Amino acid sequence: MQTILVIEDEADIADLVAFNLRRNNFNVELSPDGLHGLAAARSLLPDLIVLDLMMPGMNGVSLFKELQRESATRKIPVIMLTGQGDISTAVTAMQQGAYDFIEKPFNHEELIELLK
Repeated sequence: MQTILVIEDEADIADLVAFNLRRNNFNVELSPDGLHGLAAARSLLPDLIVLDLMMPGMNGVSLFKELQRESATRKIPVIMLTGQGDISTAVTAMQQGAYDFIEKPFNHEELIELLK
């Protein structure tokens, strides 16, 4: 069973993403912000990370850059969740190695399809 780390500061969104992933037989770990998410990524070494870009404290872009710097986390695929206004940031992150991005609000089936 693949482990997916969801790093999302909005609890309702994180819970809904986790519910849909678990329903599709993924093991899911949740992290409420960038700092906790970075620590979780380092310790869990998940198969994939779903990362919100706009979070207080350490935002998704900074977290992604940190993941890219470290050899243990560099190859973990990252799907970015983006809100309105930060699509260009997500595109830039993809150019730097992110796996894909999904714009909020999104259909959860779209996320599941990316994982197949």
